[in-house]
Amino acid sequence: MADDRGGTRWVTLSKGFYFAFYGAGASLSPFLALYYQSLGLGGEQIGLLRAIPSLFTLLVAPLWAGWADASHQHKRLLLLALSGTLSMAGFMYLARSFWALVPVVMLYAVFAAPIMSLVDSSVVAMLKGERARYGRLRLWGAVGWGIAGPLVGMLVERFTLGWAFYGYWLLIGVGLLLAGLMPIQAARLKTSYWRGFGQLARNRGWLLFLATMFLFTAGRSTLDGFLFLHLDAIGVPQSLMGISLAVASLSELPIYFWSDRLLARLGPRRLLLVSMVSTAIMLLAVGWMRTPWLILVIQLLHGPSFSAMWVASVSMVAEMAPEGMGATAQGIFGSVSMGIGSAVASLLGGTLFQALGGRLMYTVDAALVIASLAFFAVIARQMHPPAAPGVPAAS
Repeated sequence: MADDRGGTRWVTLSKGFYFAFYGAGASLSPFLALYYQSLGLGGEQIGLLRAIPSLFTLLVAPLWAGWADASHQHKRLLLLALSGTLSMAGFMYLARSFWALVPVVMLYAVFAAPIMSLVDSSVVAMLKGERARYGRLRLWGAVGWGIAGPLVGMLVERFTLGWAFYGYWLLIGVGLLLAGLMPIQAARLKTSYWRGFGQLARNRGWLLFLATMFLFTAGRSTLDGFLFLHLDAIGVPQSLMGISLAVASLSELPIYFWSDRLLARLGPRRLLLVSMVSTAIMLLAVGWMRTPWLILVIQLLHGPSFSAMWVASVSMVAEMAPEGMGATAQGIFGSVSMGIGSAVASLLGGTLFQALGGRLMYTVDAALVIASLAFFAVIARQMHPPAAPGVPAAS
């Protein structure tokens, strides 16, 4: 995995960026619902605040990504996005009411929306014929998540929830510095941007894939947004919550490390089915558990659930995207999965959690994931993306 402009230097920088960026996510995202609760907000208000980033991802991620592909300004836009999230997290910490938080969370979401689509599309482009090895780089995000999560959990339990923000600011700052050194690039368009966009929009397999991911993430996303609220309600201490993040991250490492072998053996479609089955089991287990330490066992499913989904999806998106449209395709995928799917999960989850509690909320979510599995099993044969050089055809 070498690039003639920087040898393997870009590989090291990419690993460092994934580590810092996902470590920042582990520092703040799981604790936000608890932070909102500490300000006296109710379940529906928390659900709305959790939904806002997802809704804005739906709206703005494709616009950022399309701007990057059309203008070839991927690096400048990435640095702008990272600087914006760093600033908005500061204003989020200063806000003390629901109505003060709403515009800040909106702006935070606008800046955060394109970051991973820009980085992932660049990494896949630089890997060229070795893109099945993407997981070897992405696993450093799991390492960062696994180290930052328990550390911040212990600091939060001993001191205040403010430490979630301190950890975020530090690690996003590191990510911003590394992004400034990374040779961000993407494949050049061989046609006009809008003609390439039209090819993507008319791809039946692409549209069916997006519909599947909407259903899947509408069920799965409460594992991220509401997990700590549910664990807090059943008496799990915050330090154990942090340790559970480390266990979840450890479960991701073998999936990412052997992602090229998994893709070669199973193909991205079967790997996605493995993710769906694991997610349904995980949702039901989290919802019905009553013994605090069992969360450590359940989090072992996080790797087969999330990491397998991410590796399979990035591979399928890269295969279906016209050349030079990588950031746009990743942005659209992000807007559907992390955008509208997560927004539905946040709004529905907030209402269900407040009215019925975590057990029934996670049972409903498991039903959504099972529905996505059934839909994908029916339509999978209609999806025939061409195999990339060095990557077996999807099976």
